[in-house]
Amino acid sequence: MEKFSDKLQELTRLGEEGLPENLRKNLALLRKVHADGRFKTYTYSADTIALSFELTVNRPNRDRDFLNREPVLITIDPRDFPSRCPKAYSDRLDFPADRTPHVNPVKQGHPFSLCLFRGDSDSWFAQHTLSDFIERLRGWYEDAACGNLNHPDDEFEFMRLDNPEGIILFPEADALEVIKSRWANQNGHAGRIPCAFSTSDARLTADFQSLPMPVLWLFDFHNKPAAQERKILPPTDAEELGIEGYVFFPDKDTVDTRYVVNLPTTVNALVKWAGERGLVIEEFMNKTSGRIRKKQLVLPLIFAIRRPRKVLNHLGDMEFLAFFIELQPVEGGMGFDGGSCVRSMALIQKNTPQLARKLSARPLPGRGSDRIHFVGLGALGSKLALHQIRAGSIPASLIDHDLLLPHNNVRNALTGQGHLKVHGIMGAITLIYAGNPSILETIGCHPHTLLDVLNQENDLLADRDSLVLDSTASYAVEKLLDERLTPNCARYARVEITHRGRLSILRVEGSGRNPGMGDLMAEAYDLALGDGLLSEWLRDSRNGRESPPLGEEVYLGLGCSSDTLELSDDKVSLHASAASVTLGKITGGAMEQGLLHISYLDENSDWFFKSLLREIKPFEVIKAENNPGWQVRFKGGLYEQLIRELVEFRPSETGGILIGRMDRIHKTVYVTRILMAPADSIRSASRFVRGTDGLTEAVDEVRDKSGALLDYVGEWHTHPSGGTRLSEIDKLAISEIRATLDPLCYPTVVAIVTERKIAPYIFTKYEVVP
Repeated sequence: MEKFSDKLQELTRLGEEGLPENLRKNLALLRKVHADGRFKTYTYSADTIALSFELTVNRPNRDRDFLNREPVLITIDPRDFPSRCPKAYSDRLDFPADRTPHVNPVKQGHPFSLCLFRGDSDSWFAQHTLSDFIERLRGWYEDAACGNLNHPDDEFEFMRLDNPEGIILFPEADALEVIKSRWANQNGHAGRIPCAFSTSDARLTADFQSLPMPVLWLFDFHNKPAAQERKILPPTDAEELGIEGYVFFPDKDTVDTRYVVNLPTTVNALVKWAGERGLVIEEFMNKTSGRIRKKQLVLPLIFAIRRPRKVLNHLGDMEFLAFFIELQPVEGGMGFDGGSCVRSMALIQKNTPQLARKLSARPLPGRGSDRIHFVGLGALGSKLALHQIRAGSIPASLIDHDLLLPHNNVRNALTGQGHLKVHGIMGAITLIYAGNPSILETIGCHPHTLLDVLNQENDLLADRDSLVLDSTASYAVEKLLDERLTPNCARYARVEITHRGRLSILRVEGSGRNPGMGDLMAEAYDLALGDGLLSEWLRDSRNGRESPPLGEEVYLGLGCSSDTLELSDDKVSLHASAASVTLGKITGGAMEQGLLHISYLDENSDWFFKSLLREIKPFEVIKAENNPGWQVRFKGGLYEQLIRELVEFRPSETGGILIGRMDRIHKTVYVTRILMAPADSIRSASRFVRGTDGLTEAVDEVRDKSGALLDYVGEWHTHPSGGTRLSEIDKLAISEIRATLDPLCYPTVVAIVTERKIAPYIFTKYEVVP
């Protein structure tokens, strides 16, 4: 039996004495285990030694491919032992490598490399010994002999390159489509496809000898019938298009079951290797040499091989393998001969939104708002945009009129200065999805204010399956979007950082804009009644402003664009990342309800950073019975709570007060909770008189914890008999309430609750009770 080790020089005892002590002890132990004298050490290379011995293998049914005693080689670099894991090889030249999975391809003339690990071998070896490694090798052989390395129903094992000499960023899906098209036009016969490659390294067309590893991306297929095929890169296009190359594919019915284990290193060997797989390239190679433009120093070639079943980590049953030929000057241009050097290349899947979603564990877009209009690309917006883009969500549009200024480099996800932020994000997309130029054509790039954009494209936000993400921290922008967005257009989301960077709030409106932005903000204020950090924020905000009159709108967002704001990039990034995870839930599928996502950052707490995510039900929206210009928006679930009160006390009336927020500008009352009748209230079948016991303290507590952003907004009482009209007693009570509130220009709100509906009445100063 011929062995690879027969060509090696045996290491003398004197040579072994120069090895590290730990390695010498391991070799001594192995000699005791293999006392038959067949254990030998060799010089494998200048820096590596090889251990040669025969490994006893339990094989079922005396499998003919594997021996009872398998000659093996283990190579070790003494300088790195034991930090680096040894490598295992078969020591026999007739090893059935092309019929055995998990064999790494090697150049012709080298021993067959055995793949023992799917993960990091060095990490495994850090917890094991050399004897453990040998036992793992024995297990590999026994699994191979039993056929357990790859079962018939497993996906076909693809060729794994340990040390590629180049990389191609490869659009596999596009290649498969072009091959199918060629088969359709050529009756399923083999052929070749000219294609164009690009590279950022000018040395590929200048000084190849100084190039460490070529990295190319295949960006165009010239899918023309062979009769029309021409030189890929005419002189006028050469500088623009880069490097020419080819993809070869076999007859449609040609299926190859052999694993690729020997890699050709010369053109002659490559021609033979391809021919054995039904890829006849000799005539083409003879015609091509000398026709390649003078500045190109490499010729990339990709070979498609049909497998008996789907290939692991591939899209189908086609495996693609790549090489490049080193070119030399010849008459007429650049060329090669039979002895020219061939090097192997790794094919790396070109990044696409589909691949990005898979790697990000995000589902393909369904009925969710997958396309996002990013409004504002500041510190927070730029990070959110890039998080979503990297996860495979391509923007519907980018809207920001600002330049990237020097101080923006402290917090913005973009770097540089003097260029528009929208152009910076577009440039990032170009790099993230290199080789997908058509992606940019789907994105609206708007270096203008939102008002200007909407005036020019009034239907920009008309798609109800899209999402508007506003991170401008501008109340003017929020008001503009609130006015322009209809229930049947894009969904609205807004995110902002507040409380000196300790809080961020993401609000996402529900389907049909219910709950809306105002509802969600009222819900956030209501949460503060039981949340210390939220309450601290609202109280601090109140202390930092003049107390507004009752019902005046207060805006509490915080912009990150100021060069005086003290907030570090890492804190902005924490908030952006947490919000981005929630956005992924929306873009991944249909979600009808609204969302409120609050992130907390507290450096003085044990938990440091946490997030709260609440699904918010639609609010019950009811126009005032007497004044349809006003509306009352009850938080989801409050009507059911009111009905329970009605049922509990009927036939008597009962009641209480409404807690929430008054927006007089938009004539809207937000009700977030109800307070029940105080203990001193009077209930009867004909009337309800609300008491006052403990009520002042309860309202003061709400006002204090919410920074006066939630307050008393009205009264409620039940009509168990079902009528919604105001009784004379009701009118008298309203007059008494108005005597207090009218001088403050604060509306009087009274809601009558029946089993069928809530009937609110709203009175403002100078209005007459009907």
